[in-house]
Amino acid sequence: MEKYVGTDDQVNNIMSLMNIDAKDKRIIVIIDGKGGIGKTTLAKLIYNQVSCDFDGCSFLTDIRETTLVLGGPQLLQAKLISDVLKRELEDVPFVNRGIEFLRDLFCNMRILIVLDDVENAFHVQQLVGNCFNCFASGSRILVTTRNSVILEESPQIRTYHVNLLDKDQARQLFRQHASIATSSSRGNIRFLPHAFEAIGALPLYIEVMSAVFNRKTEEERTHILRRGWTIDKHWYFREFLEEGYRTLNDGEKQIFLDIACFTTGIDFRIARYLWYDTSFLPSRKILTSLAKIGENNQIWMHSLLRRLGREIVRAESLTNPERRSRLFNHEIALDTIKKKKMKNLRVLDLTGCADLLVTPKFSGCQNLAILILERCSQLVKIDRSISDLKCLVSLNLKFCTELSMLPIEVGRLTALQELLINGTSVQEIPISIGHLKQLETLSASSCFTLSLLPRTICHLTNISLLSLDGTRIATLPDSVGELVRLKHLSLRDCRRIRKLPSSIGSIGRSLVELDVSGTGISKFPDSLKNLQNLKVLRMDSCFFREFPPNIGELTSLEEIHASWCRSLEGGIPSKIGKLHNLRILRLRHSTISSIPTDIHQLSNLRTLDILHCDMIRELPRLPSSITVLYVDDELKSSHLP
Repeated sequence: MEKYVGTDDQVNNIMSLMNIDAKDKRIIVIIDGKGGIGKTTLAKLIYNQVSCDFDGCSFLTDIRETTLVLGGPQLLQAKLISDVLKRELEDVPFVNRGIEFLRDLFCNMRILIVLDDVENAFHVQQLVGNCFNCFASGSRILVTTRNSVILEESPQIRTYHVNLLDKDQARQLFRQHASIATSSSRGNIRFLPHAFEAIGALPLYIEVMSAVFNRKTEEERTHILRRGWTIDKHWYFREFLEEGYRTLNDGEKQIFLDIACFTTGIDFRIARYLWYDTSFLPSRKILTSLAKIGENNQIWMHSLLRRLGREIVRAESLTNPERRSRLFNHEIALDTIKKKKMKNLRVLDLTGCADLLVTPKFSGCQNLAILILERCSQLVKIDRSISDLKCLVSLNLKFCTELSMLPIEVGRLTALQELLINGTSVQEIPISIGHLKQLETLSASSCFTLSLLPRTICHLTNISLLSLDGTRIATLPDSVGELVRLKHLSLRDCRRIRKLPSSIGSIGRSLVELDVSGTGISKFPDSLKNLQNLKVLRMDSCFFREFPPNIGELTSLEEIHASWCRSLEGGIPSKIGKLHNLRILRLRHSTISSIPTDIHQLSNLRTLDILHCDMIRELPRLPSSITVLYVDDELKSSHLP
């Protein structure tokens, strides 16, 4: 795990302002400071530390940049609602409607929201309006900004100004990222304090400085440090960032420009497909100074570095976009592709292109690897020339709500590893999908008209994620057991599904997450016990009459979610005491009648939610590891110390 310098005290100070234990208060904490000072890092550290203590949470990044895009505020609102509800949501039609959603959906939930890189009060107003007071008491909002006075003074609002690193911390951060030879050289030791003073001891610049120095001679380092005495601070900042780019080798420069031009938050696992056929596949170490890879594999680059990268790409040809190596403005991209052949184009991102009815012909883009058509709300047809894209690894059609058919030519995309059709009106997946031997992800959540999986799905032997949430599918084919690399299977809100095929046990040790919440399933097949590596079992709002009797055999389980199971009868099996890895047990609003005494053996259990479980009359001794307990006041006062 990366060690952050100078953050411990600041995190503690912000946590003190948040006062998480004050469940009767709603608090907004503004984290303000210069660009590059580490505001986002602090917010992420806090978010990761406390998010599990809330009913729902969301971290919205790069708000200033995203709101500049047409429909950007609605995209952010949709992500906020999706994060909190833990399910995908199509576009919010307009901002005021999104605020109404927030008010109606979250009125009884303790929410944690992080709004990162907010420029002004209008951004906050666009995203959450005045509905913060409608959230449950105990809710918190963190705002990172360069402007400390974005919100009017209020007892709810507290402000924390992020401090610059002191000289010792700056030197420690430099040494953390620099090589031993670089950090201990005489010239560096002599001039570093002056350099830190010149650049303001900002973590971003120090990290870039260390990366630059690792590849410079002693003489070059000394020259750079001396310049900090002679030129304007602003230009010294800029020079350091540009020098960081120039220091990269040719391959690394291409990676830097790719990341700068990607949609914010693109998955590293998808992005790296662009670099597989090169000799410069990046290691995480190379990326550390210029970009970050989060726990969810999303690539994040600071807005100052992103702006630099995009300026470099624009400068390749100011007047002829087709001569540029990358196109990140969808209007320019679409116009250019229609008129010119772009054999070197690797990524085409047309997210939110509302005027697109039919995709352009792809014959001139044979090397395209990533095609993003997400939220093209008027798109009705994909041109058959898509079959020419033999290098395509990711096809994103999420929330193209008017798209009702996938062309059979999709089956010719033999390199495809990710197919996302969430929120489309697709009625059936073509049988030709069975030819996609490299496919790892098939996501069709919220395809409310999709009613059948083709039997050829059994040929997708490389698939690891299959998401069918909210579809009209009534049965899974028996051949699902042949998907021996499947890790995540989600059937949430597939209300027509009444049972799982017994062949599901044949998936064996690969399956780690199973979600049948909101289905018509009332009993698991006996073969469930064969899923020995299952870590997360979600069965909320189902018709189960009893807990799976062989639940104790799933010894890898870390989370069980069985809230709103109003048909559950009897108690939890005593064998649950064998689940020594269990961290979360949620039974809220279920009719379970008792909790076994063996529950005290669950030494890793952190969260127990039995709120409104009216049939439970008493509590056994609970494990001391529990940090979050939801229980009715009457039961709490009678049976807890």
